[in-house]
Amino acid sequence: MFGVAWVLGLSLCWRPPLLKPILSPDYLPEFVLDSLAFLNDFEAVRDGSHVPEYFGLPIDQASEPWSVGVSNMYHNIPPRLCAEACARAWAHLREVEFPSHPVTPDMVKRTVKFVLSHSTFTFEGTVYSIVGGPAMGVKLAVVLANAFMSYLWQHFVSSHMALVAKIGFVKRFLDDLSGFWYGSEGEFNGFVFTLNEWCTNNGYQIQFVVSDFGSPCNLLDMTIYRGQSNKWETRLFYKSSSVHAFLLPSSAHPRHIAKNIPKGVWIRGLLVRWGPP
Repeated sequence: MFGVAWVLGLSLCWRPPLLKPILSPDYLPEFVLDSLAFLNDFEAVRDGSHVPEYFGLPIDQASEPWSVGVSNMYHNIPPRLCAEACARAWAHLREVEFPSHPVTPDMVKRTVKFVLSHSTFTFEGTVYSIVGGPAMGVKLAVVLANAFMSYLWQHFVSSHMALVAKIGFVKRFLDDLSGFWYGSEGEFNGFVFTLNEWCTNNGYQIQFVVSDFGSPCNLLDMTIYRGQSNKWETRLFYKSSSVHAFLLPSSAHPRHIAKNIPKGVWIRGLLVRWGPP
């Protein structure tokens, strides 16, 4: 087991990481990289220039925006289910793009489960064992979390098609889901209750909390609201606690987190100015 974990661990952490290409709508249809990607998809569907394959209902005055979030997502990711999610994602990616790759889905499943069950982190000189999913800030934590959350969502959708038929448009950024709902607020709360009950009964340990329903609706740094002629519009959103400050390099986070901040701001500026490639 140690030999398999060592070899595959190198594959997972090498650049480009084995599972990183799954962070694409081609493999995670409800996933967006940030609020700007959500905005681009939202405007395309709202204006009728694009009909999403995932949920094909239009965005119109009869629908209401909504957003839900998850508390302590990383801590509540079960290693077994995360390993199954990664194996499934790699099986799809391998079949489409890397048919001759020597790493099999079963190797991914066994190694991810092993790594998540034997992970540690150091804080102020003390080594701690991580109980649950990947720790925030570690390499591939975002990839593993996205594979797991997409696995959860797609599993739920496939078994509740009649219930999710009221969803007109949905996108997810890590643990934040947002979209449009055709129905009352009470019906939507019933949908979230059913989703949480299903998660509990299937061992997912994840619970969703309604953040907003109706206008205005906040998602990340964006607000969706009814504008002129009842048309859905967007504007920037800032939390009241926001001080518009970035993480200090002297914080306890891994060094690559602080180094990536200027790069992330630069890329976002390019996307705002010229759009996606």
